[in-house]
Amino acid sequence: MTKFKIEGTCIDTSTMKGYVPAAILGSSFDYILTSIPANNDILIKDYVESFKLTGTKLVVHASHLDGLCDTVKSHVELIGRDYVDILLIDSKADWKLAGSEVVGLGDRCKAWGIMEPESVEEVKKIIETVGSDSIVKYIALTINPLEFNLDLINYCTDNGILIIGLNPLGGYLSAPRNITAFTVPYLLGFSAFYSDITVISGRNLDTADNDSLYLSGLKGKDAGNNYVLKKSTNKPVKGVSQAVFTSFKLKDEIIPYDDPTMCLYADQMVLEVGKPSKKLKKTEPVQRPPKDTDDVVLPGETDSSDSSKFVEQANHLLNILHLPSDGDESSKFAVAKYKLLDLIKCDFSSAVWSYDFSMIGKSVMMVLLTRKPVKKGMLWWKKEIPGDIRTFYLLQKEGKFVFREIFDDPEPELNETASTTD
Repeated sequence: MTKFKIEGTCIDTSTMKGYVPAAILGSSFDYILTSIPANNDILIKDYVESFKLTGTKLVVHASHLDGLCDTVKSHVELIGRDYVDILLIDSKADWKLAGSEVVGLGDRCKAWGIMEPESVEEVKKIIETVGSDSIVKYIALTINPLEFNLDLINYCTDNGILIIGLNPLGGYLSAPRNITAFTVPYLLGFSAFYSDITVISGRNLDTADNDSLYLSGLKGKDAGNNYVLKKSTNKPVKGVSQAVFTSFKLKDEIIPYDDPTMCLYADQMVLEVGKPSKKLKKTEPVQRPPKDTDDVVLPGETDSSDSSKFVEQANHLLNILHLPSDGDESSKFAVAKYKLLDLIKCDFSSAVWSYDFSMIGKSVMMVLLTRKPVKKGMLWWKKEIPGDIRTFYLLQKEGKFVFREIFDDPEPELNETASTTD
């Protein structure tokens, strides 16, 4: 009797939104999958880093090869890891660049694979382009009864390539139909029958953990013949064209975003039916009130005290930035995001400032910088500098990047207080 093929389970973090706390002790995942083009690594870093305690291996998905070495280094450093166990590259990337990136990553990457190739012919072409079949150790593809590529599965089996099974329930659109027709236990078992590693969506961590426990119980067990499928299928639920476009009002600007599930305050929302207009309103540069001439500059404030200079510097960097020639818009946003974060850390010292980040859709990142209140002066005479909050956003629109500060009311004047303590 044929046994289940599965050797490990994997939690997919690419669909996680908002801050995700550290993992609960006892989580049953053998692998954790992060995605560079998902641009949520800032939000999930505590969650991903915590899995080091359980020995969970890291799988990273990237959609480009041009400049991948630097991008991967930024990604793993941000999520608190030292290296990537499996690096999955989109099949449509420029694989001619793979050789130099393999050398550049060195020990930071233990194994490589292809993300969602369409056919055996495409895999063979990639291997031929790379010049070696030793690089491709894994192939990740969707595996469920209604999206099933038998030829690719047989090719992997015959050539010793391990299979990472994606979307066992069908994905965001197809899951309700598939679950109704086949049930969750059958769908998980189907993926476990053909996959070495089965990937579970992280949209719902409670159900994900339960699904992983179920899959772990199938390891080495007899499967019977209920999961045998002798032909390929391709019947996903088709998506629909966008009819309503969303934006939000922030101060005197209107900023578009592309997350259909995000619902903000009613007075902030802008909904447009049909074709979206060019919503981003260009504003004149605003200067923060000048600081007192006798002020002592705090550590980390040399450049950041005048935000306009920092914004100008950031936009200049974004305009000259090398973006991956084979990357999609999400990958380009990731590259810009990493460079911007490096610049923020240089200009706003962590000893003085704390940072908070959030993604609004795929193309807008909010940046909140908070300075703790401090006292400065000598002996009994102290000048109190109130805490300061500065809000910025990074927007990707029509292939270009815009970085701006959102101004609140003018900064309060410094309050002078007498003190007898240091």
